[in-house]
Amino acid sequence: MLCLILELCNKIKKIYINFILFDKDRYYIACRGGSVLNQIVIRFPYTHFLIFNRSNNRNQYLLPIRRAVRKAFTTIKQSKLIDFEYSYFYRKHLKNDIIKDFCFPSSDYNYTRKPFPDFDLGIFSEQHSSKSQFPPLVEFINQKKPAGPWLLDVIKPGRLTSSRRNQSNVALHIHAYHPEEVIKIARRLEKIRNKIDIYTSCKNESDFKILKSLFNKLPFENQLQVFPNRGRDISPMLTGFRHVLSRYDIIGHIHTKKSVHADRAHVDKWVNFLLDNLLSSENAKHPILENILNRFINDPKVGLIHPSIPYIMTSDSCIGAMRILLTKLKISYNIPRYISFPMGTMFWARKEILDPLFSLNLSFDQYPEEPLPLDGTMLHAIERIFPILSEHHGFKTVVTHTPGVIF
Repeated sequence: MLCLILELCNKIKKIYINFILFDKDRYYIACRGGSVLNQIVIRFPYTHFLIFNRSNNRNQYLLPIRRAVRKAFTTIKQSKLIDFEYSYFYRKHLKNDIIKDFCFPSSDYNYTRKPFPDFDLGIFSEQHSSKSQFPPLVEFINQKKPAGPWLLDVIKPGRLTSSRRNQSNVALHIHAYHPEEVIKIARRLEKIRNKIDIYTSCKNESDFKILKSLFNKLPFENQLQVFPNRGRDISPMLTGFRHVLSRYDIIGHIHTKKSVHADRAHVDKWVNFLLDNLLSSENAKHPILENILNRFINDPKVGLIHPSIPYIMTSDSCIGAMRILLTKLKISYNIPRYISFPMGTMFWARKEILDPLFSLNLSFDQYPEEPLPLDGTMLHAIERIFPILSEHHGFKTVVTHTPGVIF
């Protein structure tokens, strides 16, 4: 919203604007020219504004605000917590500007960037915003970085000092709706030395033939099957391969992706980001999947592992569908607004996390038909419910981060 208001102000000529976001749900604006105020208030009717003009003693209000912002800036800069490449890779050279972005409180952090991989600023702010006047990152630093659901363990690629391979049965489900995109997955699988059984789903016989020739070249047991084109990547996993996947200890799920509603270059970067953080980057000496499986084997408390998405995400658009799904699963859970989940529905999980969804015994005709809205469906609810299932069954969620892989 801050960017939108600035954009509006910039379009209006001969108006002097000096505003600073300071308090929850409140924008402090110093300006001259009354018409701009009306346009801002009309455009953002649910935001509270404290307006100053030349007739007010605005310094009485603005000087304390500026001091607070300078103090917040110093606190964040000295902490050296921000991972500039992860947080804002496209302007990582503007470090002071990035720090300033975290100097102001807000009532809505949805889809804003995280400061570093293992900290969800949204979750922290939801539990602390009513108790503090400080921006959430500053409050986190002032409290000496307290532990809580806002902090997640992070797995990074690297050589393992010790590993216990082949201690668990591992399966990977690949939904290949776009067979021409599977080469991205195949190139990464060639680097994997762990024993994995692969189950691949596709939408028709022509795709089946293309994929069969490709997967026959990989050193893995692979079962390829055609399923009805309904339920996107979720139905082949939870319905099509339900009986075979439920026999494994650890299950991975990835899929090809071409979102027609988004910029192709952005989608490609997103898919590569997910695959690099779940399988391996193409130039990696030590695939991150080795570290992922090693964590499952050595830490029985880990139930779900997914990439650390650099965006803060909410359950806003899906909360109704999530409640319906939880009711079907007979799980009572107070859904928070901010939630860290496997955005894009790609992850690794213990079978205990998927068992409740397997037990629904969904048929293909129970999944929503295309075209689907961008959010809010049963499929989007399933995507967000994995960390809830992990917590409900006494497990914890861990995230992955490959330095240098940006999205």
